[in-house]
Amino acid sequence: MIISGFPCIGKSTLANIDKKIIDLESSIFKIDFNSYVKMIIFFHTKKYIVLCSSHREVRQELKNKGIDYVYVKPCKDDKEIYKQRSKERQPHPLDTSVFMKNWETWLEPLPNENIKILPKDGYINFKTIEEIQKGIFEQYAGEIIDFIENIIIVDLSFEEPFPSPELIINNYPHNLIIGRTKTKEEFFYTLQKTNNGSH
Repeated sequence: MIISGFPCIGKSTLANIDKKIIDLESSIFKIDFNSYVKMIIFFHTKKYIVLCSSHREVRQELKNKGIDYVYVKPCKDDKEIYKQRSKERQPHPLDTSVFMKNWETWLEPLPNENIKILPKDGYINFKTIEEIQKGIFEQYAGEIIDFIENIIIVDLSFEEPFPSPELIINNYPHNLIIGRTKTKEEFFYTLQKTNNGSH
C-alpha cells in the first residue's frame, strides 16, 4: 500500500511504531521526483506500507506509472492547527511560512485519485490504514470539496435500492455517503451545500 500523506499528519510517528510501515522523507531527494518515486515503488514491492510525500509531482508520477495510492490529507478548516504543528517541528526542510502559503493549492486533488480526509485535528493512524484497506475513501473525479464532516456507511440490500440523491441531501448535508449492494458494487456521492442553501 502506498499512502501519499500531507505534511504534519503524523507519518513519521506512525512509522516509528510499526516496522511494516516506512516513512520515505522526500527532502533528501531534493527535486529528483523520478528517483523518489522509484524508491517508493521499490519498498512497495517489498510489501511495506509506504508513507510518502504528497507533492503533486509525486502523485502525478505514480498515476502515470499506473501505481495505486491514496492521498491522505486534512480538512481545509484545519489550517491554523497545521500551522501550529509545523511550528512545533521546526527546524524542518519545510518552512512554516511556505507551508501556509501553499495550503489551499496543496490540498487540491488530482483528477480521479483516491482520497482519505482525516477527522478534524486528527492524525493518520492504524484506523486510517484499516479504512483504506477496506476501500473507504473519498473519490472526487477532480472536483474540490472544501470539507466533508462525516462518512456514513449505508448497508443496502437488493430489495432496497440506493436512496435518491434528494433524500440523501435532505438528511445528510455536508456528508459523503457510501453505499454497498449485495454484489459489493460501491456507490460514492459527494455533497456540498452552496451559499444560497441549494446543492
